[in-house]
Amino acid sequence: MSSIQTILSILIVFPVIVFVGAWFIGRLLRIRKRKRLGIAADVTTVVLYFAVAAVYDWLSVPNAWTNLLLLLLFIAILVVAILWKNKSDVGPQVIMRLLWRIYFLVLSTLYFLGWVIGLVRSISQYVSG
Repeated sequence: MSSIQTILSILIVFPVIVFVGAWFIGRLLRIRKRKRLGIAADVTTVVLYFAVAAVYDWLSVPNAWTNLLLLLLFIAILVVAILWKNKSDVGPQVIMRLLWRIYFLVLSTLYFLGWVIGLVRSISQYVSG
């Protein structure tokens, strides 16, 4: 059981491994490059949610899991409102695909920012003694 926990921990800490792995699996299956990139982003989005929440939890952000969930819910409401105002009929599949890709971009950015903040914090603690 501990080896499974170790593997999951590594994947959550380094979601880029999941992205690259999904991309290479798509390449082995001879999936088109554009679709392969989308599939890799879709698979990584799930891991990124847990990774971002874990990084901000480690940075001592209060209620990191809940705040992240509320942010994603707010983005969903905003996107649906914009689509509803601009288009008369939008199917749920279109909305979900768009939301999932937006979530990938937002979570990737938050993950990168969390790592930068953690790195700066660690360096400042090391320098200050």
